Amino acid sequence: MQSIKRRIVENALIYFANTGEAVDDELLLLFVESLVDEYKAKRNYPDYFTEEQIETDVIQYFSRKQTYFAMKVIPAMVGKIGAEGLSSLSDNQITRSWNKEDYFSDVIPYCEVL
Repeated sequence: MQSIKRRIVENALIYFANTGEAVDDELLLLFVESLVDEYKAKRNYPDYFTEEQIETDVIQYFSRKQTYFAMKVIPAMVGKIGAEGLSSLSDNQITRSWNKEDYFSDVIPYCEVL
């Protein structure tokens, strides 16, 4: 799984290099790991899933969407550093407003039929 995380970080570094922003790759890796944890929580794996099955599922999902995470999600997360969860701010005619975004709206959790 480290290879897919590293590819997303490398793509994000390329994105930031082209925008002129300097971002630490360890910080980006921390964001990627946070996203993987959030995905796993959203997926709600059954107890009988092995770590190998979970890892395979995570790799498949992030492999398909690595550009989305590198160019949209991670830059948005970096842009919110210091103002996480901000819902509204007005200062010197500058207005910022955002709510928590659901980056995993396309993820379907596992469930069992009784």
